[in-house]
Amino acid sequence: MILVKVDVIPRGDYSKQKQIGEIKIANITGPHTYRMSSDYKYQIKSEDGETVFEGTIIDSYNGNAFELISECLNAWNEGWIVTPDNHGDGGVRVKEKTDRR
Repeated sequence: MILVKVDVIPRGDYSKQKQIGEIKIANITGPHTYRMSSDYKYQIKSEDGETVFEGTIIDSYNGNAFELISECLNAWNEGWIVTPDNHGDGGVRVKEKTDRR
């Protein structure tokens, strides 16, 4: 499991450091799948510890933790609850907000 805590440090003053959230990432591929890619579940939490978003990354080939964190944050930003596989198949997105003008 990867746990990243997100802090804000105003103007480099560490005495005013404040945690504004965190992201948790867990590998859910399972043993003995003989795949080169992995699947991950991730949660983005607010500063209060409430889960803001949960998603699943399918067929990730990321080689290090920084790339995996970036992939999760990009999926969240694009609204993917479940990302498509490497062939572009499947995937579930959050429904678009309707225009209420």
